[in-house]
Amino acid sequence: MQIKPLYKNTDYVTISDYLAKCGVVNTQKWLSHKALEKSSDYDNIDKWCEKLNYAINEKEKFYLLVDSDLDGYFSSSMFYIYCKHINPNVNIIPIFHTEKQHGIDKDNLKYLKSQEPSILVVLDAGTNDIKQDKKLTELGWQILCADHHKQEKKINSYCLLVNNQVSNKVVNKGLSGTGVAWKICKRYDELYRYNFSKKLISYVAIANIGDSMSFTFAENETFRHWGMLSIYKVLKPFVANLNRNDETDNKAFSFGLITNINSLIRLGTQEDKVELFKALCGEIDSAETIEKCKKLHNKQSSETKRLLEHSVEIIDNNNKFVIARILEKTTLTGLVANKMMSIYEKPIFLTHSRDNGELAGSVRSPFEIKDLLPQELFNYNLGHSCSFGTSYQKENEQALIEALNSLDILSEPLQAVFISTTTKDIPNYLYDFIDDYRAYFGKDIPIPRIHIKPFSLYNDEIQVLGATQRTIKFKRNGIDFILFNCSNKLKEQLKLNSQQKQMVALEFIGEPCYNEFRGQRNKQFIIDSNNIEISYNKKSFEDFM
Repeated sequence: MQIKPLYKNTDYVTISDYLAKCGVVNTQKWLSHKALEKSSDYDNIDKWCEKLNYAINEKEKFYLLVDSDLDGYFSSSMFYIYCKHINPNVNIIPIFHTEKQHGIDKDNLKYLKSQEPSILVVLDAGTNDIKQDKKLTELGWQILCADHHKQEKKINSYCLLVNNQVSNKVVNKGLSGTGVAWKICKRYDELYRYNFSKKLISYVAIANIGDSMSFTFAENETFRHWGMLSIYKVLKPFVANLNRNDETDNKAFSFGLITNINSLIRLGTQEDKVELFKALCGEIDSAETIEKCKKLHNKQSSETKRLLEHSVEIIDNNNKFVIARILEKTTLTGLVANKMMSIYEKPIFLTHSRDNGELAGSVRSPFEIKDLLPQELFNYNLGHSCSFGTSYQKENEQALIEALNSLDILSEPLQAVFISTTTKDIPNYLYDFIDDYRAYFGKDIPIPRIHIKPFSLYNDEIQVLGATQRTIKFKRNGIDFILFNCSNKLKEQLKLNSQQKQMVALEFIGEPCYNEFRGQRNKQFIIDSNNIEISYNKKSFEDFM
């Protein structure tokens, strides 16, 4: 286990210290929750608002492309609500993808070509849709794009683009597509004397979490803080029914509302997706949509597990990367790649074969990788640095494997941990530190993880719990150490099925926290199942203490 402690065990760490260590430039500004940047700093935003004003008040109708992920649905529904507030009679027509696509796909293009040219609004996408935009503009369409993805190719001159990545005055390069769309609404408020955008800030807060935007940017913390305090009325049923324990921290949203909504976007019918959009806009009651989200999330979990176990072929796993093929057509390629990344702890290239000899799919990586890749071997790599769609020709695969494994990247990268300590010496203040500031932790500001140095215990000290027998627990120095989702392989390594008493040495990474049950509050430690190492008949670190 390769670890890099951020602090010594004897250090007393404040939240400002920790934020600075994670990369926050101005911790005071970050903690003030008053760090909104000027909307006017975005290139083209005034022209964009001028076109929008015309579309809202003068044009008979205009179109809104709803991109196929949570950020796409949230940016579009927020924008739709805003336009309807400005003019309740506005004729804005949402259009959807038939599959999980991004930007203007071939079906969208075919549909739009059949319509009378008008204005097309594309949110959370469009920066790199040069070919599609060119075809539409030649037919008389005006295209307005608000996006946050990097410009991968040459400048798209066929749309009016507002994008934080290409606006030099904008500091926050980690804002979601919903955030950029909100900036347009905010600027429209300023130019045309409205005051409605502030009511929609919770859409930005949730989308930032859902799209894994970096919380090292002070503005993103400002969105999170105020957005969680003022959940927009339309979103309240989703939060109340889909979040865990009614919590509103980043982790609760990541494993609650966000995963449930994404499940419907991935697996729902076209009718389901339209209903989801209408529910997020407040045009229909959300109760039925919420239940569909829950059912499809359960289906997604079981289907992802099945695909991982029965439909993945490993092409190469000899070095620093895993090259794999998924043998079924599915919208869950990215999720399967995520699971594989947790298992293999290195970048995953998971693709499926197309008839034209193209391999297309998803890349997931524990570290930023997209800009390191030999771009000449790919048709495209589009998305974020650690999570993106990819395409390359099959004949390039061997050259790609060789190029990837020649990159100067550790096969087992160092894992940053808060401290490295023993079970006896976990600092007491850390339990309150994590509990008090839980809402602050998110992308690039992780919950402090603790490395526990090797220690010994007997296999009969470990309890196996739960209906599925997948939870294990043992007590050490008055603290309950718990591991959820314990695999059969790990149980075997721990000798849990053995009738013979045997000593094992454990080393792991995890999170100290409180467990509150029946009015009592006790310390516990949650072990990361992907970061535990076991050995036998060895003297441990604690044996010498």
